[in-house]
Amino acid sequence: MQNNLYRAIVGKDLKTVFSDRLIYLPFILVPIIFCLLLPAGIYIGTIFSNSMKEDFNSIPFPDINDTFTDKDKLVAFALGFMFPPLFLIIPIMTASIIAGTGFVGEKENRTIESILYTNVTINQLFKAKILSALVPSLSITFVSFILFFIANILGIYIVGSQYEFPYAKWIVLVLWLCPAVTLLAIFMMVLVSAKAKTFQEAQQRTVFIILPIIFLILGQVSGLFYLNSLIIFTIGLFIFILNYFLFKKAVSSYTPEKLVA
Repeated sequence: MQNNLYRAIVGKDLKTVFSDRLIYLPFILVPIIFCLLLPAGIYIGTIFSNSMKEDFNSIPFPDINDTFTDKDKLVAFALGFMFPPLFLIIPIMTASIIAGTGFVGEKENRTIESILYTNVTINQLFKAKILSALVPSLSITFVSFILFFIANILGIYIVGSQYEFPYAKWIVLVLWLCPAVTLLAIFMMVLVSAKAKTFQEAQQRTVFIILPIIFLILGQVSGLFYLNSLIIFTIGLFIFILNYFLFKKAVSSYTPEKLVA
């Protein structure tokens, strides 16, 4: 009975999300840009570039060795430095949009009252809303990674680079860090929805979640740290611990009084 309830609420939220082109269009465009167009642009650039400056020698990147050509260094820089932080934009974006539609959208459209009049408890509604944002967000993230992986494997083969795809780093990032940041975006949206009256207002309040991604990029390029598998795992562990406390706070803030306010 409870599973049927969850499926009904999740199905309703997903129908709302994917019935509005303005909402689901970023789910298509952002993965295409970050997972297909950007890698393709880099590999095309390495093919048609006759001479490349060795600008990567100044970057403290342990995956680069003396046997690498300039083209190898560019591929290593893209897969090891640039793309891992940028890829986190996909789960953060999808989770915040879907969660915003599920939490703030109900409040904005004044449809939450009809749900509260049913025999659904506020705890069941909260869990269903979490699932309706978590499942599609992770699904889009995993599909995006598959596209990204195929594009880069083909690119490495076509270019003839000796740099191998960093499997360990990306497995930890996709299976550990991406779920962590997905939950973070969802819980932040829950907390924001208690005060936000419109979907746009909620999105504006959660946009600062992107700031740590900028810090990761700048931190690597400046040599402050290097995102290896251990650091990625540690960051994910820290975010999961943070999510535990955010979950507790989100549960307490998800009350009928705040939902209809």
